[in-house]
Amino acid sequence: MSPIALIGMSYALRHGEHVRVDVIYARFGARAQAAIDLLAALLLVAIAAVVVDLSWGYVAQSWRLNEGSANPGGIPHRWALKALIPVGFLLLGLQAVSSALRAVRRLRPA
Repeated sequence: MSPIALIGMSYALRHGEHVRVDVIYARFGARAQAAIDLLAALLLVAIAAVVVDLSWGYVAQSWRLNEGSANPGGIPHRWALKALIPVGFLLLGLQAVSSALRAVRRLRPA
């Protein structure tokens, strides 16, 4: 399940399917919506950067130990699944940068 969530969150952000309070958001004008989108994207970039930074050590330790599942039929290389944490958040951060650039473009006068 976690690989689906880690990769799917970038997809959801790209297609506008992420969690947002649309009842309030819809009442704002186009420029206010773009400003909110820009602020949210910048905050998301920061959060994604922190998660990527903090998860490197976690993944490296798991890789050094060649961590596997304790169950007999479990995953032999558990570190590979853990490596999806920084990968998923890196993709999310890149998508947030794209969203921020789109919001900046919407904020600029025509």
